Amino acid sequence: MAANTAAACNPEAPVHPVLDDQPYDSLARKVLTTQAGTIVIARLLTRMDLSFEGDAGAPGSPQPVYQFDIREGWKQPRPRRLTIDGYWIPCDLKLEPGAWFLMFLEGDRPLYIHPADDSDEGLDELGDIEWFYTRGGELVRPDLVEDVPQSERASGSE
Repeated sequence: MAANTAAACNPEAPVHPVLDDQPYDSLARKVLTTQAGTIVIARLLTRMDLSFEGDAGAPGSPQPVYQFDIREGWKQPRPRRLTIDGYWIPCDLKLEPGAWFLMFLEGDRPLYIHPADDSDEGLDELGDIEWFYTRGGELVRPDLVEDVPQSERASGSE
Protein backbone atom coordinates (compact mmCIF):
# COMPACT_ATOMS: atom_id res chain seq x y z
CA MET A 1 0.00 0.00 0.00
CA ALA A 2 1.40 3.36 -0.99
CA ALA A 3 0.51 6.57 0.81
CA ASN A 4 -0.91 9.55 -1.07
CA THR A 5 -0.14 8.21 -4.55
CA ALA A 6 -3.70 7.91 -5.87
CA ALA A 7 -5.96 10.63 -7.12
CA ALA A 8 -8.27 11.20 -4.17
CA CYS A 9 -11.35 11.79 -6.26
CA ASN A 10 -12.96 11.45 -9.65
CA PRO A 11 -13.38 14.78 -11.48
CA GLU A 12 -16.15 13.14 -13.50
CA ALA A 13 -17.76 11.14 -10.71
CA PRO A 14 -21.20 9.76 -11.53
CA VAL A 15 -23.98 12.24 -10.74
CA HIS A 16 -27.55 11.27 -9.95
CA PRO A 17 -29.84 12.56 -12.73
CA VAL A 18 -31.82 14.75 -10.30
CA LEU A 19 -28.60 16.67 -9.55
CA ASP A 20 -27.35 16.99 -13.13
CA ASP A 21 -27.02 20.78 -13.47
CA GLN A 22 -29.51 21.20 -10.60
CA PRO A 23 -28.95 22.27 -6.99
CA TYR A 24 -29.15 19.99 -3.97
CA ASP A 25 -32.48 21.41 -2.82
CA SER A 26 -35.75 20.18 -1.29
CA LEU A 27 -36.94 18.60 -4.55
CA ALA A 28 -33.61 16.79 -5.07
CA ARG A 29 -33.68 15.53 -1.45
CA LYS A 30 -37.21 14.15 -1.94
CA VAL A 31 -36.17 12.27 -5.09
CA LEU A 32 -32.99 10.95 -3.44
CA THR A 33 -34.92 9.93 -0.32
CA THR A 34 -37.44 8.02 -2.43
CA GLN A 35 -34.83 6.26 -4.56
CA ALA A 36 -32.24 5.46 -1.88
CA GLY A 37 -32.45 2.05 -0.25
CA THR A 38 -30.62 3.42 2.78
CA ILE A 39 -29.81 6.90 4.08
CA VAL A 40 -27.02 7.20 6.64
CA ILE A 41 -24.93 9.61 8.63
CA ALA A 42 -21.35 8.36 8.53
CA ARG A 43 -17.90 9.51 9.60
CA LEU A 44 -14.89 9.08 7.33
CA LEU A 45 -12.40 6.78 9.03
CA THR A 46 -9.61 6.49 6.49
CA ARG A 47 -8.51 6.61 2.89
CA MET A 48 -6.50 3.71 1.55
CA ASP A 49 -4.50 3.90 -1.67
CA LEU A 50 -4.29 0.46 -3.20
CA SER A 51 -2.15 -0.55 -6.18
CA PHE A 52 -2.63 -3.80 -8.01
CA GLU A 53 -0.16 -5.41 -10.37
CA GLY A 54 -1.16 -5.14 -14.01
CA ASP A 55 -0.16 -7.41 -16.90
CA ALA A 56 3.27 -9.06 -16.62
CA GLY A 57 3.80 -7.68 -13.11
CA ALA A 58 3.68 -4.03 -14.21
CA PRO A 59 2.22 -1.76 -11.51
CA GLY A 60 -1.45 -0.97 -12.08
CA SER A 61 -3.06 2.38 -11.55
CA PRO A 62 -3.67 3.20 -7.89
CA GLN A 63 -7.30 3.21 -6.74
CA PRO A 64 -8.26 5.11 -3.59
CA VAL A 65 -10.78 3.46 -1.31
CA TYR A 66 -12.57 5.22 1.55
CA GLN A 67 -13.86 3.56 4.70
CA PHE A 68 -16.75 5.12 6.62
CA ASP A 69 -18.23 4.36 10.05
CA ILE A 70 -22.02 4.47 9.87
CA ARG A 71 -23.64 5.74 13.05
CA GLU A 72 -27.35 6.15 12.27
CA GLY A 73 -29.80 6.08 9.45
CA TRP A 74 -33.16 5.78 7.80
CA LYS A 75 -34.85 3.11 5.74
CA GLN A 76 -33.01 -0.21 5.38
CA PRO A 77 -30.29 -0.78 8.03
CA ARG A 78 -26.87 -1.75 6.70
CA PRO A 79 -23.57 -2.92 8.24
CA ARG A 80 -21.67 -0.38 10.30
CA ARG A 81 -18.62 -0.21 8.00
CA LEU A 82 -18.98 1.13 4.47
CA THR A 83 -16.21 1.05 1.86
CA ILE A 84 -16.53 3.27 -1.24
CA ASP A 85 -14.25 3.40 -4.29
CA GLY A 86 -12.80 6.79 -5.18
CA TYR A 87 -14.61 6.42 -8.52
CA TRP A 88 -17.82 7.53 -6.76
CA ILE A 89 -16.23 10.49 -4.95
CA PRO A 90 -16.54 13.90 -6.65
CA CYS A 91 -13.52 16.20 -6.35
CA ASP A 92 -15.51 19.04 -4.75
CA LEU A 93 -16.20 16.87 -1.69
CA LYS A 94 -13.68 17.53 1.09
CA LEU A 95 -12.81 14.19 2.58
CA GLU A 96 -10.87 14.50 5.81
CA PRO A 97 -10.74 11.74 8.41
CA GLY A 98 -13.30 12.50 11.11
CA ALA A 99 -15.60 14.46 8.78
CA TRP A 100 -19.32 13.57 8.83
CA PHE A 101 -21.50 13.00 5.78
CA LEU A 102 -25.14 12.44 4.90
CA MET A 103 -25.22 9.65 2.33
CA PHE A 104 -28.01 8.44 0.08
CA LEU A 105 -27.13 4.84 -0.84
CA GLU A 106 -28.34 2.09 -3.10
CA GLY A 107 -26.59 -0.93 -1.62
CA ASP A 108 -22.93 0.11 -1.28
CA ARG A 109 -23.20 2.57 -4.15
CA PRO A 110 -23.68 6.23 -3.22
CA LEU A 111 -26.43 8.10 -5.05
CA TYR A 112 -25.24 11.30 -3.35
CA ILE A 113 -22.86 12.28 -0.54
CA HIS A 114 -23.26 15.62 1.25
CA PRO A 115 -21.28 17.10 4.19
CA ALA A 116 -23.39 16.66 7.34
CA ASP A 117 -22.44 20.17 8.53
CA ASP A 118 -24.45 21.58 5.60
CA SER A 119 -27.36 19.14 5.94
CA ASP A 120 -29.64 20.72 8.57
CA GLU A 121 -32.59 21.14 6.18
CA GLY A 122 -32.14 17.64 4.79
CA LEU A 123 -32.00 16.12 8.27
CA ASP A 124 -35.15 17.99 9.30
CA GLU A 125 -36.96 16.61 6.24
CA LEU A 126 -35.87 13.06 7.10
CA GLY A 127 -37.26 13.29 10.63
CA ASP A 128 -36.30 11.03 13.52
CA ILE A 129 -33.64 8.39 12.87
CA GLU A 130 -35.01 4.90 12.28
CA TRP A 131 -31.97 2.94 13.52
CA PHE A 132 -28.50 3.52 15.00
CA TYR A 133 -25.41 1.74 16.26
CA THR A 134 -24.37 1.84 19.92
CA ARG A 135 -20.75 2.53 20.87
CA GLY A 136 -20.34 -1.23 21.16
CA GLY A 137 -21.47 -1.71 17.57
CA GLU A 138 -24.94 -3.10 18.31
CA LEU A 139 -27.69 -2.19 15.86
CA VAL A 140 -30.72 -0.64 17.59
CA ARG A 141 -34.07 -0.21 15.85
CA PRO A 142 -36.28 1.89 18.15
CA ASP A 143 -39.43 0.82 16.26
CA LEU A 144 -38.79 -2.77 17.38
CA VAL A 145 -38.10 -1.96 21.04
CA GLU A 146 -41.13 -2.47 23.24
CA ASP A 147 -42.48 0.60 24.96
CA VAL A 148 -41.76 -0.34 28.58
CA PRO A 149 -42.07 2.34 31.29
CA GLN A 150 -38.75 3.29 32.94
CA SER A 151 -39.95 2.11 36.38
CA GLU A 152 -40.48 -1.43 35.05
CA ARG A 153 -37.06 -1.46 33.38
CA ALA A 154 -35.34 -0.45 36.61
CA SER A 155 -37.09 -2.99 38.83
CA GLY A 156 -37.33 -5.78 36.27
CA SER A 157 -40.69 -7.21 35.23
CA GLU A 158 -42.08 -9.71 37.67
